[in-house]
Amino acid sequence: MTLKTDDAWLSTPVARVLNDDPYRGTAFSWTVTGLMTLQMLPTALPALCFGLGFTIPQAFALLMPAMLLHALIWNAIHPWMHALPDVPLTQGAPSSILSFAREHSPYFRFLYLNHQGHHVLGGRVNFNVACPGADHLFGSFVPESDWRSQMSSTFESHHSSARALAAATLTSKKSTPPVDKEAALTGTALL
Repeated sequence: MTLKTDDAWLSTPVARVLNDDPYRGTAFSWTVTGLMTLQMLPTALPALCFGLGFTIPQAFALLMPAMLLHALIWNAIHPWMHALPDVPLTQGAPSSILSFAREHSPYFRFLYLNHQGHHVLGGRVNFNVACPGADHLFGSFVPESDWRSQMSSTFESHHSSARALAAATLTSKKSTPPVDKEAALTGTALL
């Protein structure tokens, strides 16, 4: 799954902000992981402590590893899905810890397919990359059978051609991906 590179998108303020981010907004930095953890406290602590009877230390003992695992899964798979570099320990939960599972794990394959549906259907469904159960809970899950026919790229075609293109883009030191990505991807649709 490649990221948008058309002139209209690249001229937007959001796209210009992403030019300075090697992950183009697809990775969780340590700051973002910390903010997400803080954001979880007002809902997770009452649910764990009052609803399930855990003590505050027990709740933190559950929440902290869960948030780290979420960041590890996200950073191992989401930048990679978009043919972007792995996240090093200095910048966030390192992609390398779970990178072995990306192409060989049925769970990671499901996550990849689920996220493809997010892009194929215009970002309106299948929101959660690392914990897709939330999409089932909130009614935003759409199964592959409902969107597969609308897709014009596959996992294999994307990762065989986009990897080389991403490496060339990163080594060229340009902050904006080339506009002619569609042609370089030999027919892979930009999502």
